[in-house]
Amino acid sequence: MSGDNDVGYRKPPMNHQFRPGKSGNPKGRPKRERIDVAERLSERIRFSINGKEESKTPFEAGLLSSVGRALKGDMRAARRFLGYCNSAGLFERAEPIDDHQYVLRIPKDWDDKEWMAMYEQFGAPPWKGERDGLPKTPPWAPIGGW
Repeated sequence: MSGDNDVGYRKPPMNHQFRPGKSGNPKGRPKRERIDVAERLSERIRFSINGKEESKTPFEAGLLSSVGRALKGDMRAARRFLGYCNSAGLFERAEPIDDHQYVLRIPKDWDDKEWMAMYEQFGAPPWKGERDGLPKTPPWAPIGGW
């Protein structure tokens, strides 16, 4: 019994179907409000910091917020702030003094004078022996040692 007048799931009766050429939404979807981003970013917003009224652009307020979060330890905010500084040309790349540059890390339990004495006597670490500059057990060692 399959014909033109089948009625059921997703098959409304013929007199309830849309006529050919007519839409089920004749007015269409409402248009979105256009936002002028440049104008919005140049408008000043008012807010208070420690009870003091201030007025800044949204970009300045966001930058100030990123600095505050970065100072509290938010690495993502710090990276974003440093990216802004870099894009503004606030950083200059240092020219290397020579072809070989290294960073030496002095363990916290070492005295600077002790480290300098070892460096002058044996050169750059690692040194053989108990005070080789490495922790007693590496961080990847199993709990309880090897």
